[in-house]
Amino acid sequence: ELARLKPQKIVILGGTGVVSEAVKKQAGVYTTGGVTRQSGPGRYETAVAVSVASFPTAGVPVVYLANGRDFPDALAGAAAAGHFGGPVLLTEPGALPPVVAAELARLKPQKIVILGGTGVVSEAVKKQAGV
Repeated sequence: ELARLKPQKIVILGGTGVVSEAVKKQAGVYTTGGVTRQSGPGRYETAVAVSVASFPTAGVPVVYLANGRDFPDALAGAAAAGHFGGPVLLTEPGALPPVVAAELARLKPQKIVILGGTGVVSEAVKKQAGV
């Protein structure tokens, strides 16, 4: 698929424990624009790293907040996030990680959308996020 798409650049999301340096090197043959990596020490920090790289200034229209322990809600919300111009950030089910709270403060979103019900993102997180 990479050969068919001929991407101008490739961005790997996640650290070397998720996508190895060998894969990064192999991906390099499919682009002339280079291969970069956006990652952090964990999933919450990686989501913030992607947000910072994609939205370097404050004032985004929307942030989507999803449970970081299971992927379906974040995956489902990614299309909307891309369409409406905002990042998907991850949270613990019962508490907003400090790195994510700091990113929300930096982004100053016009709106925050919680992906999933209170069983996956609690009312406490909703309150901490200012929703």
